[in-house]
Amino acid sequence: MVKLESQEDTNLNIKAINASTAVKSSQIITNTEAVNSLAKQILHSIQMKRNNYLILVKRAQYNYVE
Repeated sequence: MVKLESQEDTNLNIKAINASTAVKSSQIITNTEAVNSLAKQILHSIQMKRNNYLILVKRAQYNYVE
């Protein structure tokens, strides 16, 4: 014989599932923000290295004597 859960138990289970879903959604948002922040840091680092390289190239061109 299968025992059906009470309406109160069903409501508690739904609330628990909703709370768990909210926590997981929050974790996904936090992880996404962290990934985006890291991507911005990497892009900034690449841009700085590119700028430094261009400065070195310009200096080399300026100092070049035929």
